[in-house]
Amino acid sequence: TEEDDLRKELTKTGMQNLQSFAEQGDEIAQHYLGICYLNGYGVEPNIETVLLWCGKAAEKGHPKAMYVYSLCLKHLG
Repeated sequence: TEEDDLRKELTKTGMQNLQSFAEQGDEIAQHYLGICYLNGYGVEPNIETVLLWCGKAAEKGHPKAMYVYSLCLKHLG
C-alpha cells in the first residue's frame, strides 16, 4: 500500500541519518543504531554490529550502551 511504501522510505531515510550521526561520533546515535541492529529495526539483526556501535558509545560513557554491550557479550558467552 501507499502507507507501507511511505513507512519504508521514512525508515530508510531515518536509518541513513542515524548512521551518519553515529559515524560522526555521536554516542546517542551510536547507541540507537546498535539497538536497531539488535532488534532488526530497519536492518537485519546483527550481533557483531550491535557490539560495534554500542561498544563505541560505551567507550564514551553512555550507560545504556554499556548495559546492552555487556548483555550481548554475556549472551555470546
